[in-house]
Amino acid sequence: MQRFTIESEYTPYLEAIGFSVDPHFHAESAVRFILDPALGEGSVWVYAKTGHFFIQSMDFYFYEDVSFEYPQFDFISFGYYESLLYADEHEVSTSPYLLGYRSYTQAFKCVIPKQQAVRNHCIVLAPAYYEHHLRKAYPDEYEELLTALEQHCGLIHLPELALLLKQLTHFSGNGAAARLYYESKVAETLALIIDHNHKRGMQKAPLTDLDRDGLAAVLTFIENQCGNYRITLDQLAQLACMSLTKLKYTFKKSYNCTISEYISRIRMQKAKHALEHTQISIGELARNLGYKKTRSFSDYFYAHTGLLPSEYRKLAQGSISLHPQEVEFV
Repeated sequence: MQRFTIESEYTPYLEAIGFSVDPHFHAESAVRFILDPALGEGSVWVYAKTGHFFIQSMDFYFYEDVSFEYPQFDFISFGYYESLLYADEHEVSTSPYLLGYRSYTQAFKCVIPKQQAVRNHCIVLAPAYYEHHLRKAYPDEYEELLTALEQHCGLIHLPELALLLKQLTHFSGNGAAARLYYESKVAETLALIIDHNHKRGMQKAPLTDLDRDGLAAVLTFIENQCGNYRITLDQLAQLACMSLTKLKYTFKKSYNCTISEYISRIRMQKAKHALEHTQISIGELARNLGYKKTRSFSDYFYAHTGLLPSEYRKLAQGSISLHPQEVEFV
């Protein structure tokens, strides 16, 4: 598993271009790198919650042109850049600017012209944070959070976030105070991004014809295959021609339920119809609907309707009122 520490992600490439750890800087969970005075002036400061996120502040320049490349680790970042950024032969033409960025698998190539200041303040999120921590902390809103993060890659016009990022370097606390402060700033960043997403109305954007066709294909497949307990979300995403994240987000926004909830609803509809109009055994019905165990089907049916399958059948088919001793738990 990726370590996502200062030593693994920052030290190697900074040392390769002339930085070294400042021996006079002492702070818990933070490191200050200083540039060799023969090469330029300035420093890079990094705070880490190991495995979850970095807070980074850079302020330096070189005396001569410097070019380098390094393999990127997996991350999503939001940064306020007070100077030009030269990367992969693309240049942002105006500064300052706010940039959301999602890493990719290719090596990162950077060219820094001589005397060009590199000055930025960034929050860098690890997969363990946006794929696992957020899912656990906000299970109902997770897909919306992840979609908002992914939709904010590129230039962003969000003055409140720019101000937040600029303020990161003004805090001088240490220990628990630093942990509380920086964790709160990461949470505030996410709050600003998702609020911005709401205000832009992105979650209400009309579906394209291709998206509608994809969702229709998913509904048809679920309707025909609801007895297959091996239906996977990856399978449905491929069918819909969407990423898994987009499918789950779009489906929930379109139908006000998750895909799993929808599959369960279809199974219950089919179960009710069978119990109302056939004499199929409860065990066979459970298997036809994709339940491995009859008991699991009965428990879910009871939770959904307030009746056991056998009770529902007798009432639906006009049988006499039941006494407790006559009820089977199937």
